[in-house]
Amino acid sequence: MEINTPWVEITREMVLKRHAEVGKKNGHATANHLMRALGSVLRSSMKYYRAQDGSMLVQECPTSILS
Repeated sequence: MEINTPWVEITREMVLKRHAEVGKKNGHATANHLMRALGSVLRSSMKYYRAQDGSMLVQECPTSILS
């Protein structure tokens, strides 16, 4: 998951990979905090941003894989 990846393109696999990378480099607590913050941003975006027909752009928050 690159910094410039659009939020609607973030996948569960990307989340797992980044969580593992951050955990290995900076510790599991840091990885957990990072993903919790990312999940908050994504869930807020999911509620706020919609397609023109009113449907959700992303059906499930990709960080939910960690729960």
